[in-house]
Amino acid sequence: IQVPRIHILSQLLVEATEFFHHTLVASVLSVKMYTMPFCRDVAFDAADGLQRIDTMKCTIEHCQRERGFFLIAPEHRLSLELKAKELCISHNKELKHIGSVLKDLVEETLWQNIVDEADEAFHHRFQLIYAVGSVQELPQGNHRWLAAQALLHVLRAGSFSNVELMDEQVTSEEFPKLRIVVEDEEADPKTFRKEVADELTRNLSHQHTWMTNHVFSDTIKRAITDPGFEPGSLLLPEEHMQDVLILRGLVAADLLQHCLKKRHRVDYGIARPGKKRLAIPFRGADSPAERSEFAHPECALVLTILSYYSDGLSRDEIVEALEQLLNLGPSAKRNFYREWFELSAKRMKQEGSPCEKTLDRVEKLDL
Repeated sequence: IQVPRIHILSQLLVEATEFFHHTLVASVLSVKMYTMPFCRDVAFDAADGLQRIDTMKCTIEHCQRERGFFLIAPEHRLSLELKAKELCISHNKELKHIGSVLKDLVEETLWQNIVDEADEAFHHRFQLIYAVGSVQELPQGNHRWLAAQALLHVLRAGSFSNVELMDEQVTSEEFPKLRIVVEDEEADPKTFRKEVADELTRNLSHQHTWMTNHVFSDTIKRAITDPGFEPGSLLLPEEHMQDVLILRGLVAADLLQHCLKKRHRVDYGIARPGKKRLAIPFRGADSPAERSEFAHPECALVLTILSYYSDGLSRDEIVEALEQLLNLGPSAKRNFYREWFELSAKRMKQEGSPCEKTLDRVEKLDL
């Protein structure tokens, strides 16, 4: 006996549940309605994994006997299918067995799938992709963060044609809110790329000081700005080559421009309170898409930096940053703290704050 399974978009699921309950369940038809909400957070451990699957199987069999139907969201079905695959590739034999049982239940049940709003339900935005395995660092992650920050500081210091930088700087220590507003949609992006590269080479960050008066400086600048250039022709050490490739991705591929065209708290931002510290897409003003994230790592990094520049840090985040600072070596610790302190020293002096003298050295910090 086939089991009807109606797929309703999650935004409409509550309304659809009430509708079906009123018209089918609580009417003279007395049709049984079942739900099977599922997400990847559901744990199938060796102790009760098979019991959970047996409960699901009993629910499906009861639905078949009663000639009822299931009402689910598309992500419930996708999560269940992905959980079965995740368990099947596990190195644990017991979890692999649980995965095979769950996979058999999902695939052998005779579902009669009915999809509402099929064009939306099957759109790639609603397809789920789960990362499996332990967390790994982003390759050259430290270089990527510093390259993004270097370019944003370049934008803060320079002036550029074809674009308008929305500078709303209030105090000396506050980073200005940056967004590019393109007045001419047909403006040539090459001009912006060249101006950014020129300003970057004039105001090199500490990470990129190796470019100063470099013998290949013109070639490096071309690699950063020209999408058609073949960077493999550059003869550079591996670490320096990574810097060039990261800057090339941000500038030549127009990722920097793409990020700066987005509006903070409308297109992206940090969801607070929330589990993620990276910037995530927003559906609208102050409406974060909690389970979404930016697929491109460079976009995620740039938008995360811009979000923290705009929002600032919470008290707990400041304490955590200071703890990380104190774990650095003596020289790095002093240099970073001196840079932070100098940004706020003028304001503290104007306000007559005692912190100007009590916190002027990193050695005076006591957490």
